[in-house]
Amino acid sequence: MKKVFILVMFVSLTAFSQKKQLFDLDFARFAGDDTSGIVEVYYSFFQDAFLYEELDEGKVIKGSIGIKIEDLKSPEKLFTREYSFAAPITDTLKNNLTGILRFGLKFSDYRFTFAVKDLQFPDRVDTARFAIQLTKSDEDKFYLSDIEVATKIEKSDNTSSLFYKNTFEVEPNVSNVFGENLPVIFYYLELYNLNKSDNPEYLILERVLTNSKNEEISRKRRYIPRKNPSIVEANTVNISKLPTGSYNLTIALLDSLSNEISIASKKVFIYNSQIVDTTTATYSDNEFLASEFALMSEEEVEEAYEQALYIASKVEENQWKELKDLDAKRNFLFTFWRNRDPDPSTAVNEFKREFYRRIDYTNQAYSSFQRKGWRTDRGRVYIVYGRPSEINRFPSQLDSKPYEIWNYDDLEGGVEFVFGDLSGFGDYRLLHSTKRGELRDDNWPSRIKTL
Repeated sequence: MKKVFILVMFVSLTAFSQKKQLFDLDFARFAGDDTSGIVEVYYSFFQDAFLYEELDEGKVIKGSIGIKIEDLKSPEKLFTREYSFAAPITDTLKNNLTGILRFGLKFSDYRFTFAVKDLQFPDRVDTARFAIQLTKSDEDKFYLSDIEVATKIEKSDNTSSLFYKNTFEVEPNVSNVFGENLPVIFYYLELYNLNKSDNPEYLILERVLTNSKNEEISRKRRYIPRKNPSIVEANTVNISKLPTGSYNLTIALLDSLSNEISIASKKVFIYNSQIVDTTTATYSDNEFLASEFALMSEEEVEEAYEQALYIASKVEENQWKELKDLDAKRNFLFTFWRNRDPDPSTAVNEFKREFYRRIDYTNQAYSSFQRKGWRTDRGRVYIVYGRPSEINRFPSQLDSKPYEIWNYDDLEGGVEFVFGDLSGFGDYRLLHSTKRGELRDDNWPSRIKTL
């Protein structure tokens, strides 16, 4: 148990879906042996996104999951498999089917690709990618695994359970969403190399929860004896009274004498519709009247919200639907942008300025006699994802209609968007994308054929 994983892992999950996602993913890294580490991948299939088949025993969904693991330092594909599954529809929490896959991998850089199909509707494919790094730790220093958040953790001797590890059953919360149905965050991580030094006799383990403004919400600390080489930390955070929003759970292990420290962090989302965010209310009343939103007409308010929908969360969409009063909608828009200000101490909201710069650009570049540029498919993609790394334009040919391929090299390891002018009036529609959550149609070439 001598490994540390020091590169922050990532996964790009779009908030701008054009169709229901079939599954969700999360993952964490743990120590392995002297030459390798362990990657746990947590997955959850959304039952209500699949077409079901009526059988005598009830409704059943059928699908497949394809997995590809690439070693980025080697030209060879390390692992490629596809598994089929069939499962009865149940009334479980969130109506999902959750599982876990464990991979022991040598120290290197990896890219994971997952593709889930609905076998009742074979053209229905949802994909996701993430990249990680596994590196060897300093053998003389303590360190932490990644944090796994869970819907439940309990002591168990059921070693045959899919979720069993180190005397616990840990049921992963793949979505990382907590709140009204899950008022407690369960979390699990492992602490390694504790006994490499006995000075001091105890280490400090500190848990800190911060909100999206990096304000501290809660902090707890306790002392960990160094007598064991490795231990498990399985604990909880009560979030039942916290307002809706994004939060960061940070665990720090500290040597108070040498100031040596190891940190693990996990972003979670909390949804508590009945809890009022008092920090938002305090500045809204003071600053709202001085903002551009205070004097917006009803038509301007509706257009501003349609534009904001490109980046709004589901929680914010639901909040908007409950608003009937014009002033309430104005205040909503003010708060929406205020919450996205990366530096509220400055006079300019840099995020909002960039957003509207993109809208202005799309109105100039992609408007037609039918629609403003920001309302077009190319406009939406530019506003949400920014300037493409490369655009390949294909004018009208004898056998094909005009189309464009936009490449984004920095999204999910590289994705593309294909737009086609099917009408011949310069109205390019999104035909296909490899970006997760976007419209996918691998047969798009047949749609641009003219013969």
